[in-house]
Amino acid sequence: ITAMRTAAKKREAIPAHVLQTIFNNLKATDKYFLLACYLLYGCFIRPSEMCKLRLSAVNFAKQTIYIAASISKNKKAQTVTIPKNIVRYMVDLQIYNAPNDYYLIGHDFQPAQKPCTDKILRRKWLMVRQELRLPDTYQFYSLKDSGITQMIAMLNVSEVRDQARHHSISITDVYTDRAKTDGNEHIKHLDFTP
Repeated sequence: ITAMRTAAKKREAIPAHVLQTIFNNLKATDKYFLLACYLLYGCFIRPSEMCKLRLSAVNFAKQTIYIAASISKNKKAQTVTIPKNIVRYMVDLQIYNAPNDYYLIGHDFQPAQKPCTDKILRRKWLMVRQELRLPDTYQFYSLKDSGITQMIAMLNVSEVRDQARHHSISITDVYTDRAKTDGNEHIKHLDFTP
């Protein structure tokens, strides 16, 4: 099964210099889609979960996002920590001004009553990738792979495992049920950019 999964994988981690190009481009062209990219890259929130997150799940004071069991892929309620540069970015976008019942990533990537969908996220990523002439192996989900890879180089492996909500650091289908409700202090102080 592992060999089949490896063979079927058609994405790869994105190098830091390419990530910087992508993020700089989005800062100039679509600041709200950049937030979606940051949530996948630095908070490891899956696109399907991201589309279901309400603004009420974000705790700016604790720098955390609560992933309810009802929207989590693994059906476990867990909390992820928001690195400081992503919190600052959310504050700069004044995300907190939207009503708490709005979706964090709406259909136009801004907080809204109507949620975004996986399809909309993938379509936008495809447009960005084509504009920057990037290979198709750099998929939207590659941002998560890239963030995990970078964070492993900076932090204790168990901290990354908890942030990614994995049972072990290798990407598996078994997840930990150890959640930190106050967030991880090390991740809060990261200036997490490529």
